[in-house]
Amino acid sequence: MKNLRFLLAINTRWWNAEAHYALNLGLALRTFGHESVFLINLGSPICKRAIEQGFEVITDLELDNSKPWVQWNNYQRLLRHLQAGGFNHLVSFKSAGSWIFGPARRQFIGMKHIKIRGEARAPRRNWLNRLAYGPVGCDGVLGVSRLVQGWIEGLGIKDQPVGHLFYGAPELVDCGEAVLLNLPRGKKICCLLGRNQPVKGHLECLEAFRLLNREDLHLLFLIKDLAEFPEQLKAIEAYIKTWGMAGQVTLKGPVANLAGVLAQVDLGLIPSLGSEVNCRVMVEFLSQQIPVVVSPAGTLPELVRNQAVLAKDFSALAFKTAMEQALNHLEELRANTRIDYLERFSLNPFGQGFLDFLAQIEQR
Repeated sequence: MKNLRFLLAINTRWWNAEAHYALNLGLALRTFGHESVFLINLGSPICKRAIEQGFEVITDLELDNSKPWVQWNNYQRLLRHLQAGGFNHLVSFKSAGSWIFGPARRQFIGMKHIKIRGEARAPRRNWLNRLAYGPVGCDGVLGVSRLVQGWIEGLGIKDQPVGHLFYGAPELVDCGEAVLLNLPRGKKICCLLGRNQPVKGHLECLEAFRLLNREDLHLLFLIKDLAEFPEQLKAIEAYIKTWGMAGQVTLKGPVANLAGVLAQVDLGLIPSLGSEVNCRVMVEFLSQQIPVVVSPAGTLPELVRNQAVLAKDFSALAFKTAMEQALNHLEELRANTRIDYLERFSLNPFGQGFLDFLAQIEQR
């Protein structure tokens, strides 16, 4: 395949799993010799990170602005960018303003528009979405999992390629910065990583850990932003105090050297009660050779092989049972994490999966 030039459009204003997915797709395509340019909001977190990674960015389209004259100006600017930039294909991640990509790609011979759906909810079954996800709006749709692929297929669109491509990511790199967590020595560290909104299951995790009642374990909550959900943080702290677990649990805010922290972790925990369609955290655990215990939320069951244990339901008791199983087979699970990461979630299979889907579309 010749070297291609992609325009990746993602107008998120925060650094979430979907933004991670888009940036990592650009990195994956780069490993195959292809160029990516990002169409993004000026000053957004993904804009800053794309620039840090050496990507060209375009920031003069207001995709979030629904005013008709603004969208018309967006369309005209997009056509100019596509012409001047010599792009081969378009990839879009968000629905806001993306209607312009459908007619725009038809102005250039051979150009394909692939939509990637990574939102944690199914699209509504209406005629607008059938247009957006059908041949009028794009040439093919990738969901970030089989679950999301099923949502798209449920729209009832005929004669449209639909597939799935799991989240892929580069390995975390230890930046060398000192990591001072004061974790107890001689204990296995179980870690829940991410935001602390209620859907992430911190309280259920605490209950499971309490029921497990093992002195050889320590629980680490790595929380993205301690101030983001203050009421939930109070509930977590109250639970720890009520049950006298202060010596068994460490709460820690954002860290600069995540790889350095995860090097101290023995078991990853994802007790989420919902969402989890991209499963970024599970991939990060696996990339660091950390086995994982997961709830049956979202895409998580699709990712479980012989490197993780799936809880049978969302209860604390079920999660406690799954933790016991994982701890009893920790080394066996650990031996499979690296292999699974390299085969399914590293940049090479991520990029190859996307290019295979593109080839499928081009052969139609």
